[in-house]
Amino acid sequence: MNKKILFSLLTSVFYLTSYGQLLDENFNYPLGQLTTNNSGANVSAGAWTFIGGALPLNVVAGNLTYPNYASSNIGNRLATRDTSAAAEDAYTSFTPVTSGSIYFSFLLNVVDTARLLDNALAGDYMIALLPSTSTTNYTNRITFRKGSVGNTFNIGLRITSTGSTVVVWSPNNYSPGVTYLIASQFVFITGPANDSAYLWINPVLNGTIPTPDVAAVQLGPSTDPIDIGRIAVRQSGGTPESFIDGIRVGTTWANSVLPVKLLSFTAQMKSGRNELFWATSNEVNNYGFEIQKSSDGDNFETIGFVKGAGNSSQIMNYSFVDENNTSAYYRLKQIDFDGEFEYSKIVALNQTEIDIALTPNPFSNSLVVSGSGNINSIEIIDGTGKTCAYQEVNGMQSTINTESLNSGVYLIRVSNDYTTVTKRIIKY
Repeated sequence: MNKKILFSLLTSVFYLTSYGQLLDENFNYPLGQLTTNNSGANVSAGAWTFIGGALPLNVVAGNLTYPNYASSNIGNRLATRDTSAAAEDAYTSFTPVTSGSIYFSFLLNVVDTARLLDNALAGDYMIALLPSTSTTNYTNRITFRKGSVGNTFNIGLRITSTGSTVVVWSPNNYSPGVTYLIASQFVFITGPANDSAYLWINPVLNGTIPTPDVAAVQLGPSTDPIDIGRIAVRQSGGTPESFIDGIRVGTTWANSVLPVKLLSFTAQMKSGRNELFWATSNEVNNYGFEIQKSSDGDNFETIGFVKGAGNSSQIMNYSFVDENNTSAYYRLKQIDFDGEFEYSKIVALNQTEIDIALTPNPFSNSLVVSGSGNINSIEIIDGTGKTCAYQEVNGMQSTINTESLNSGVYLIRVSNDYTTVTKRIIKY
């Protein structure tokens, strides 16, 4: 490539970082044992913590996909076992929530229903929430049992294990080998033993919270969680062999299940200006994007706005031009119609070299010097190292008078605030 403009760029799929989004787990780790269980590989590098059990949880190749779900088709996936032996339980942590609601969602593909408990029984749970300091007080237990017909399963919700709280089941039978989107909500309610929980299975992703498939409440005496700061994967003799992927946790439905999904955010210096490009593959309630700029990567100011698509499940392409082509840092502030906002990751655009065009070369009485960026000075040097011509410039192009130069070979040095480019020129 002729232009030697170097810049730091993040082009892989990523998501807007929201103050309401607490966790985005796509198991984008090396393949192998998830935790340190029995001195295992710990491919999560401590992101997941061993609770108990022997047979380990493993990250395996492949991922799960679900249309329009933000954490679909990313990274690898987690494999759970159906076994009568003691199998590993593990949790990962996020910023604790002490009031209001907490939502979580994940993708699930059950491989085998053979070891699930019979339909008449209470089933067993595989994913649940935990307080930030507990490994036993499981809340919002996503529970499984055999379905009412062969080779199917049911999904239910039990808010706690204490008192007379029971599993509330979805009435539908679900099939192995199919990827389902599971979402759940826990609601802190002031007072003892009265918190609420909700469950959705394959909810419609259109920007509004649909009616839940299951609603559960605490019944009888209970130790209410003082906060929620962990999500756990649990294995037992009654949980299915399955794949789990795309775990998201947030304080709103939009931030846990339906954030705006950025496919790319790129920048380039071109024709004396900085050009920004980004694309989304999913938008819900998206008012638009503020474009923010910084000279140091810490202190940002808004320099423009681009209107969003509102609600969209198709790829949308956006662009913005900053006419000031200095080195800078950029980020997007994505704003919802309700005022909620999220920041993208930062793209750094740093001009370290400029591409120089010399017209004509060989030259006679004048030489036009053009740069891909701003030029500060032009210097012509002969074979002895003597400066034969010098001109200060404040722009991207300048014409230097060369009438006084003798025929021969020279060097030309073109400088800006960042670098100096030296090239060979000939006067005939």
